[in-house]
Amino acid sequence: MLLGLLSAKVVDEARDSILAFESDPVRMSLIDQIRELSPTVDSRFLSRFTAQELSGYLSHLRAASVPRGRLAVWVRPGGVPALCGRDRVA
Repeated sequence: MLLGLLSAKVVDEARDSILAFESDPVRMSLIDQIRELSPTVDSRFLSRFTAQELSGYLSHLRAASVPRGRLAVWVRPGGVPALCGRDRVA
């Protein structure tokens, strides 16, 4: 019984996510463009992100696809650290 309820909840959440994704043509277009550059990425995974996040990722993918050299420029968005670290807890 509990398993059936959990399964139904998962199915409902997935359906709601797909409906929200399909009703947003901007996000659909961004995901299509991302998948052209990175065909192995799953559309369901990408559908979790906002249009702004998808746009930033697409910009990064495009910059990474340019051969290295003077024309290969990518500017990290503000608020995104260059390096991340963590302290080891003893």
